[in-house]
Amino acid sequence: MMMDGSWKDRSTGWTEMAPELRAKKRVKVSPAAATALPVPATASSSRASITIQPSDPEASSSSSSPPPASSSSAPTASQFHQVTDPAFTSLYQVPDIHPRASVFYNESFISHNLAHEWKTRCQEELQWYRPTLRVYGRDVIQSRQIAAYATTSDLKLTYSGHPVEMHHPFPPILTEIASHLERILTPTSPSSKKVHFNHVMANMYEDGSKYIGKHRDNRENLCIATVSLGAERRWVMERVKERKSSSGKAGGRKRKAEKLVESLPQRKEWTLKNGSLLVMQGDTQQLYTHEIPKEPKVKDLRISLTFRQLINKQ
Repeated sequence: MMMDGSWKDRSTGWTEMAPELRAKKRVKVSPAAATALPVPATASSSRASITIQPSDPEASSSSSSPPPASSSSAPTASQFHQVTDPAFTSLYQVPDIHPRASVFYNESFISHNLAHEWKTRCQEELQWYRPTLRVYGRDVIQSRQIAAYATTSDLKLTYSGHPVEMHHPFPPILTEIASHLERILTPTSPSSKKVHFNHVMANMYEDGSKYIGKHRDNRENLCIATVSLGAERRWVMERVKERKSSSGKAGGRKRKAEKLVESLPQRKEWTLKNGSLLVMQGDTQQLYTHEIPKEPKVKDLRISLTFRQLINKQ
């Protein structure tokens, strides 16, 4: 679905780039690294905007105007929280990631039987459709099916100049999955702040020809959690080049930290298992792009459910 540029959704934060028009470079992760793995702009009663730049055969450079100020009942950043439970973070942290990023991966979040049940119900119960994208002045139907849901009716999105078919509230299957997810991610202490989500974007990959190109989610999402159901697919994260500081000589601690960062792999890649959970928070979206590349040999269907925290920018 991509060309060599990007799009950025201020609500979901998507910024996509085209695999077809750029040279693909495969970097294999060492067996040690692989086995070491034990996981916006704003939304309100007005529509959140998405900007698409020429990076995708199904996307063109276009943007919608930013949404006006939200109503007092709309969600704000202070209502959302990251995962802090040591029982989860210490066990599932992905190694060799930039120290300012936090990525967690649990390949056995749910059993295969439950994953099959959830996948079947999502196929049957969610309202799937192929969104229309604006590509170089003409409308193009996206090949990958999506289904978008919010907890309230005031959360709306536009996608490449077209409104997203946002449904509310969550249907029973998504309520069940969200409850299970939030229970796992929230510490058991009575004083702990609950990790919760008010939006889910479901993506259906019928086979390996369906994919999503390089992109970064919006930084306003404090925590993003993706549940994978069905076929196993490759997950690729790639570091974004950071601007080097031009303010004189760095101190000893700073030089040591920079050397540590430089020693980390630029690319991380592993397989998202059926029933797995991927969580991203911290500065992950600032520091890394991620993608699900094409895999012609994959013939089975995969559904991803990405839970996000949609907020209004005041």
